[in-house]
Amino acid sequence: MSYFLHDNNINISTGKGNTMNTILKLPAVMEMTGLSRSSINIFEENGRFPQRVNIGGRAVGWVCAEVQEWIESKMALRERC
Repeated sequence: MSYFLHDNNINISTGKGNTMNTILKLPAVMEMTGLSRSSINIFEENGRFPQRVNIGGRAVGWVCAEVQEWIESKMALRERC
């Protein structure tokens, strides 16, 4: 497994094919979703947002693919109405 930092996000190569996962820091998650820090925390506590990942010490992040899936699920709800 290898790690590298890019624009304050952490990319992780798992060695499984060419898949690359990205762990997003809070500012990137806030920008992607349009949510505030407190809204992300509340949604996460209620199980309505992806869980954060501990990346060392007090540092946390969110798996980019999971945040994107959450956004897509919100878009799908809009399309049903």
